[in-house]
Amino acid sequence: MRVFFYTEYSRKGPNSRYRIHQFQNLFRGIGIKTRCFPFFPDRYLEDLYEGSHPSVPISDIYWRRTRDIKWVGDCDLAVVEREFFPFLPAAFEKGAFKRAHRILLDFDDAVFFQYQHHPRRTVRWLLGKKMDRLISWSDGIIGGSRFLCEYARRHVARTWTVPTSVDTEKYTPHDHNHDGLITLGWVGTPLTVGQLALVRRPVERLAKEVPLRLMVVGAPAPVWKGVEAYSVEWSEEKEAEWIRWMDIGLVPEEETVWEFGKSSFEVLQCMAGQVVPVVSDTLANREIISHGQDGFLCRTEDEWFECLLDLATSSSCRASVGQAARRKVVSHHSQATACKQLVQIFREVLGEREPWSPDTKDLLPGGSLAPLTEGRE
Repeated sequence: MRVFFYTEYSRKGPNSRYRIHQFQNLFRGIGIKTRCFPFFPDRYLEDLYEGSHPSVPISDIYWRRTRDIKWVGDCDLAVVEREFFPFLPAAFEKGAFKRAHRILLDFDDAVFFQYQHHPRRTVRWLLGKKMDRLISWSDGIIGGSRFLCEYARRHVARTWTVPTSVDTEKYTPHDHNHDGLITLGWVGTPLTVGQLALVRRPVERLAKEVPLRLMVVGAPAPVWKGVEAYSVEWSEEKEAEWIRWMDIGLVPEEETVWEFGKSSFEVLQCMAGQVVPVVSDTLANREIISHGQDGFLCRTEDEWFECLLDLATSSSCRASVGQAARRKVVSHHSQATACKQLVQIFREVLGEREPWSPDTKDLLPGGSLAPLTEGRE
């Protein structure tokens, strides 16, 4: 089986890393030949995070994708993250869909709403129905949430819900003895750090009641009254280590049109590290968390404050909820589980109907089959 992946970013892009790149060695270890073709180069993403103007010409980016599309007919199955050409009409992609033997679209954001609700009328007019057309031309959709799959079902018969998954082996729970300080943690990027403002007042109130500190991973720390806040630099190697030092994981989000279909990966990261997730009560988070059992869902400022205060003052509550959270993510949202789902989907789309049930060890790096290193990533 030859599967080519047309991603938005390399491993540096969170969505691309956890939706696609994290599975490459696992796929290759069981004999699937893969290639990855990112749309944006790393430099573009680095400029974006730094808030500077992109130093890579947009024309070069589109030209590279045009070149990469020539390979789409050389694989059994092409998996496209969202779309081939962002912000170009569907007509520019129709040729690729015709040349491919089979195509699946993968997304964990409501990218169709990005166009349908764009502030510019021209974009809405040109691209408002783009994703609907791409979905209808595809052989199926892999969605990060049920909401995304329900939308796609209007235009294509086959959809599969595969939430963004976590490599649970990377996350080792910690005893969380922090010299009497409660550590609140948040993980994100400079582009998403604005969401933290949603919990500023509850955290400032909490700081008057208990000694705490706020650890911000991947973005500058905010300056809040009475709150000791500090920032640590994100890296793929250190991410799990930072999370395991948290007592409570904060995931504040506004339920905007864009956020409506998101797969809550930061929630899963906290759960994998046996960290209690306290999150906004959104559709995506409700799909993951059982309130009061393996995490907490909050809407109002008072709900955030009361929940954080209860957790900060009860180590036994943090321990029991954190353990339940870890059990759930290992059982339902692990990398190995998602990998098995994806391989079964690929086989179904390609018409391979024989049962396939490898041992878990076959899905881990260093298995009996030598990994194939074909293509660039």
